[in-house]
Amino acid sequence: MRVSLIYVSLKPENILMGENGYLKLTDFGLAKENVHLNDGAKTLLGTPEYIAPEILLGKQYGRLSDWWSFGCVVYEMLKSSPPFYDKNWSIMFKKIINEPVWDWDDLDETTIDFLSKLLDKNPNTRLGNKGD
Repeated sequence: MRVSLIYVSLKPENILMGENGYLKLTDFGLAKENVHLNDGAKTLLGTPEYIAPEILLGKQYGRLSDWWSFGCVVYEMLKSSPPFYDKNWSIMFKKIINEPVWDWDDLDETTIDFLSKLLDKNPNTRLGNKGD
C-alpha cells in the first residue's frame, strides 16, 4: 500500500548530502501521513520563510504545500534568500499571502517559469497539482 506523506519541514537545513552524493531529507517530526494533494491537514505548521499561503490562511492543505516550500528552497539556492523574506514575520506572512515574487534578476526564462509555477499562491494551479 502506498502512503501519501506531506513533509511540511522542507528547508535547506533539512537537506543533507550522503556519502555517495545523494540528497537526503531529515526531520520528519512534522510530517503527516495519508494527506493527498490538497486535503486533510489544517494545523499551522512549518518554518516561516517556507510556509505556503494556504497554511497561513488556515485552509486545508496537502502535498501541494510541499511544492511551494520546494519553490522557496530553489529560489533561495539561486538568490541567497527566500522569496518573501522579512525580519518581521507579520510582514513576511503578508508578502507570502499577497505579493508576487518580484526579484527575478539574473534568472533565465525557463527558471522564472519553473519557479513561478511552484510559487503560485493558488494551490489548485500550482505545479504538482496534476496527480503524481
